Amino acid sequence: GAEHQIDGNRFAGEAHFVHKNKDTQQLAVLAIFLTVSDIGNESNEWDEYANIASQLTKTDDKTKCVLNLSRLMQMKHTEFYRYEGSLTSPPC
Repeated sequence: GAEHQIDGNRFAGEAHFVHKNKDTQQLAVLAIFLTVSDIGNESNEWDEYANIASQLTKTDDKTKCVLNLSRLMQMKHTEFYRYEGSLTSPPC
């Protein structure tokens, strides 16, 4: 399940995309909530993401990849939540 909740509702999953500023070492994390559906409108972009993610088998594994986030989300979102905090993975 997802790490975060909205109004007490938890999603089926949550994908995190971590971005690091090379100069300041600051991080920005984009989280996308995942749902399960029988509609069959999955994106080929998710196949690419799953292929890349399956190669990350150790806690400290990292990769660089190019993905189209608008295709991953499959719709235009204009609402978002923002907060400052620490990572939810070590080192927190």
